[in-house]
Amino acid sequence: MSEKKDTSTCTCGQCFEGWLSPKMRECLEYSAELRYELAKSLLETQEGVGEGITGVLPIDYTHIDGTSVRYLPAAVRTKLSPSNAGASHDPKTADEIYRGYVAVFKVVRDLSRSEDSGDGDGDGERAGKDEESESLADRGFPTISAVAAELQTLRASGDPVDAFLAHGGGAEHALDCVVHRAREELTPLGRQYDSEKRYIDEMFAGEHAECANDLDFALVRARLGLPEETLGVDLEVEEDEEDPLSDDEE
Repeated sequence: MSEKKDTSTCTCGQCFEGWLSPKMRECLEYSAELRYELAKSLLETQEGVGEGITGVLPIDYTHIDGTSVRYLPAAVRTKLSPSNAGASHDPKTADEIYRGYVAVFKVVRDLSRSEDSGDGDGDGERAGKDEESESLADRGFPTISAVAAELQTLRASGDPVDAFLAHGGGAEHALDCVVHRAREELTPLGRQYDSEKRYIDEMFAGEHAECANDLDFALVRARLGLPEETLGVDLEVEEDEEDPLSDDEE
């Protein structure tokens, strides 16, 4: 009889199916929450702008949410930017696409919360460390196929995701954004990992046993169905190309 969990890459004994450590899972869940809440707040900010203003100055979603939008295909990004689309830009379509993208982040966030076998809605405090560790060992993270299936269900009900999918967006773009931003912003592997985040990590050091899977994003990408390399534009490389070094900086 085969073992329930393949622990070939797990060194802590608490990984979900032997590959997703509690620390990595919390990192991904926080990234999903962060991406959704940031995008939602940007939408709420834009809703306060009168139509008279947006009619003259259409919203450029590639500017107000430059990070998340960079994970979309070039053709979709163009539709979100009046400067790129030119005379063919349709503000209503751009708004529908972006709202659909935000809805996909919500799906990823919600599914990540539901990938839990024993915590209910997660609002109550756990009884103790042993119970917490056991619970986290049974918690997964949504794959591309799981997110895509949920999107199709929502699409049939007239959800905003319909416009996003119809114009070339997909589950993989939001999930890729969540995973890649987790790596870049929330771990020492990333270029946006700063002293404040390092301090927070040090404060919570020891909460979970260290594991070889804690920073294995290549393994995470493979398990979730993502390609080896991110689909997103490399923000720093693009900025460097647009703003070359001066003679003094070289």
